[in-house]
Amino acid sequence: MKNKCEYIELCRFVGAIIILCHHSYTLMDRTIFLGGWAFVEFYFILTGYYTTSHFVKKMEKHKVEYDEMFFYVKSKIKKLYPYAVGGVLFSFLNVITKCSENDRGVASFSLIYNLLLLKGNDIANSSYTYDPPLWYITHLILFLPLIIILMVKNEKIYKYFLCWFIPIMLYSLCMDYMKKIAIWEGGIFQCFRGIAGLTVGSALFYMTRYYKEKDDFPKMLFRIASVIGFIGFIFITVFFRNGGIDISAEIIAYLIIVMFFTLMNDENYIKNKHIYSICIHLGELALPIYCIHYPIQDWIQRLFPLNGYWLKLGMSIVWSVMISELMLLVCKKWGEQKRIVQKETTL
Repeated sequence: MKNKCEYIELCRFVGAIIILCHHSYTLMDRTIFLGGWAFVEFYFILTGYYTTSHFVKKMEKHKVEYDEMFFYVKSKIKKLYPYAVGGVLFSFLNVITKCSENDRGVASFSLIYNLLLLKGNDIANSSYTYDPPLWYITHLILFLPLIIILMVKNEKIYKYFLCWFIPIMLYSLCMDYMKKIAIWEGGIFQCFRGIAGLTVGSALFYMTRYYKEKDDFPKMLFRIASVIGFIGFIFITVFFRNGGIDISAEIIAYLIIVMFFTLMNDENYIKNKHIYSICIHLGELALPIYCIHYPIQDWIQRLFPLNGYWLKLGMSIVWSVMISELMLLVCKKWGEQKRIVQKETTL
């Protein structure tokens, strides 16, 4: 916990709430939060940054073997999977309790695909997709190992070429295909965006490390710039529209600039322990909120179809936070129990 930056953890939480609001189209048509999709890029970039930081520090001490890469990815999956399963089950219960008797067999069979974090409609057209935002988790599990292998086994090529060329190429392909309209296209284009986000995180790590080593950059100025930039990013994702077309390329470019200033200040600088603990806890809530908010919104729309948009949005935020708190508590208790059992076994 002591290595976490309280400001970045707070940004994680804000990002999860904005994504929740972006998906509020399930509650009612809305004209705001249309750019909230960009916070998924924010999460990919953060993951790429911290993964690169982890392995670069390892490589400076010793040669990194495949078993270390495997255990790193395994630990990521163990952290992500329980919350993803929770989201799938929430969505499955909603579908199975309202679909016709003839469709229940397909709905139940689709649960297998979804528990494997595979989008059902990409495998079989007749199957159901539960909790669509989990595509982020799926792509993280698929492509993070590939990025790590490239980084570790081809360090110089990755550092000086691939982590710069890959995101430019893949984002360009996405933008050309989408004609700058920010639509979450499935299949190969989601793969492109996931890989591009992870490698941007690597590029930002190498860039920020270069400037940090000089140790003469104005830290306070960078902190102020990162806060102002992040507030501006929130404003853009919530309100900005350009003639009815989402400016996806510009939003991503702006995000990368904001992330540079933010990651230049990834050290803890809040001395108050209580504020620090609150920020860290909010950051921990970001993942479960991301995983379960979509099915919760489906449930709210089903139970309260006639209520106003803002009331349903407020309910979805409160319910998502409360259920995430419960899931976080259960996962922590379960982890503690496993550690106790492992200690007793070794003794």
